[in-house]
Amino acid sequence: SSTDPEVLNMCSSGGAVYELSRFCLAHGMSVIGAVYDMNSDRVKHIEADCEGSLAEMSGSKYLPSYTVDALKGLKKTSRYIFIGTPCQVYGARMFARAKCMEDDIVFVDFFCHGNSSLTLWDEYISGIKSLIGLPLRSVIFRCKDRGWHDFLMNIRSDSGVYSRSGYEDDFYTLFLSDA
Repeated sequence: SSTDPEVLNMCSSGGAVYELSRFCLAHGMSVIGAVYDMNSDRVKHIEADCEGSLAEMSGSKYLPSYTVDALKGLKKTSRYIFIGTPCQVYGARMFARAKCMEDDIVFVDFFCHGNSSLTLWDEYISGIKSLIGLPLRSVIFRCKDRGWHDFLMNIRSDSGVYSRSGYEDDFYTLFLSDA
């Protein structure tokens, strides 16, 4: 885990992947990780080649991530670290193997509780938008403003903020119910 308080605050689980990504960047590798896209209200994998992009990749997302564009962009002359769920890592590894690039990529997965339905997310985020207005500026699935054990769903727009404990939020209630 990280010893940097800033990294610990923005990461969901101690910042180990952030520090590993930082190390890989320092050694000439690019990072492929998940970000929340405000325009589409979806999570997608992107490639980053500088530390400034790691903050955007930090934190849990709890939604399926679109990986195709990031994987299509792999170059045989480059080295990478790919971060994703076990299913995504398996798929990325098979894709890299088919392109004879498996040895050029460090694959990192993490414990996965599963993904939520995008239909559920669309309904949920639509309700939040009507509550706090547009445009959305940030979506933080595990905000730690109240500490590590009472995580918050925190969504900000130009005109409002939605912040609820994971134990009171409708999205988390369904996600954690394993329904």
